[in-house]
Amino acid sequence: MAVLRRVANLAYKRWGWLKEPLGSKIELLPENPAREKYLTRSELAQLLRGIQLRAARRAALVAAFTGLRRGELARLRPTNVQGDLIYLRTTKNGKPRVVPVVHHVRFALRRLPFGLHADTLTHAVQRAMAGIRFHDLRHTAASMLIQCGVDLYRVGTILGHSDIRTTKRYAHLAVNDLRTAVNTLARKTLDKAA
Repeated sequence: MAVLRRVANLAYKRWGWLKEPLGSKIELLPENPAREKYLTRSELAQLLRGIQLRAARRAALVAAFTGLRRGELARLRPTNVQGDLIYLRTTKNGKPRVVPVVHHVRFALRRLPFGLHADTLTHAVQRAMAGIRFHDLRHTAASMLIQCGVDLYRVGTILGHSDIRTTKRYAHLAVNDLRTAVNTLARKTLDKAA
């Protein structure tokens, strides 16, 4: 059903085959709850150590710090990388996007063998750590951004979400940061009262 809905949306929005948006009329069947697995920094380090193929290890590192999808990484070419920015012309939602690259993964991006097959990335990650998918690196990037205090709008823009509701799935990650903020407020208020 999801594939049918996607095709109907593309047929209306991008290809102009339909005169009305039929995709919104296709009701999706209830599925398993969305998987929201993300890695801690120590789990990420363990995963990277476990990836045997150096090229796949570099790609996994780039994915974990940029949120690039596996297909986006596989389609990267040297012309997409300019300084500390990755320019993506073709994305899942059909809109181009620019993704900044943090300085400590630029070396991996510069040495990335462009044209690495997407299945190679999938298999390398699955062999390195049981129960982890390549897409979990995208969730890891989102969780690290949120834990660093980046607002949901910017996280969604970096990840290329077309709807903020998709990004809000990661909002639960910020609860500890909110708790810390409230405790800071309590300490400051008590200090002034004393």
